[in-house]
Amino acid sequence: MDRRKKLLRAFGSFAFALAFPVLVAAQKLDLERITPVPATEPIPVLDFFRQPLLQQVQLNLSGTHVAAVVAAGEDDSIMMVLDLKTQTMETVGARDYNVISAVRWLDDRRFIYFVSTRSGRGFGLYAGEIGRLRDTNPVLQYIGSSVIAIPPKDRTHPLVRLDENGPSTGKYAEAVTVDTTGVGNNDRHIANRYPILKTGEGFNTGFLADKDGQLAFGFTSEKGVSALHRLVGENWEKCPVDLEEMRVIGSGD
Repeated sequence: MDRRKKLLRAFGSFAFALAFPVLVAAQKLDLERITPVPATEPIPVLDFFRQPLLQQVQLNLSGTHVAAVVAAGEDDSIMMVLDLKTQTMETVGARDYNVISAVRWLDDRRFIYFVSTRSGRGFGLYAGEIGRLRDTNPVLQYIGSSVIAIPPKDRTHPLVRLDENGPSTGKYAEAVTVDTTGVGNNDRHIANRYPILKTGEGFNTGFLADKDGQLAFGFTSEKGVSALHRLVGENWEKCPVDLEEMRVIGSGD
């Protein structure tokens, strides 16, 4: 792309950034409307920026219930569980200034869901079951987390990544196994901690489980160079894999 085209593209982006607040001010965000506007009318600009009505749609193992994150307002979201046979629905919302950001089934009845702040920062991990949505209990609080894997033979003990800047890990993320069946939160629910994957001046960027849902690999980035590491016992060993030349998709047998 020549210099003239680059300047035109940059100017177009800048002009849209200036015009967007004016367009937003001129239109009213109608969150009650869930059907598209008629084909004879222009699509409102704000329709392109509304959050989807349903996100993270998940079917349980036996196919009897669907869980999903549902838009409940301009910045709000709740979680619903729908019984496909009876068409009955249960819902639960986040408290205070937080939103539900993701949901995963553990088995046919139990699930976990993640809560984050409206700014996108992780806040907590909660567990519950069908028929008792409003009795969900916190597993991890005041720290961001995400699922690495759910072991097929022990689905109530998922492998979870704790975000960096945690109370004990500093800039490094940590992989742990959590017990979603107990009472309490944070350390009381952590059933197993894995060795922290550290690198010189860099940081770890992710983890990968084996076919049994056990922690097996980790990724790091240092000075712009990515590397793959393998967990051997209590130690991490660097793999002779050039991540600049290939992409790791998953673990096999």
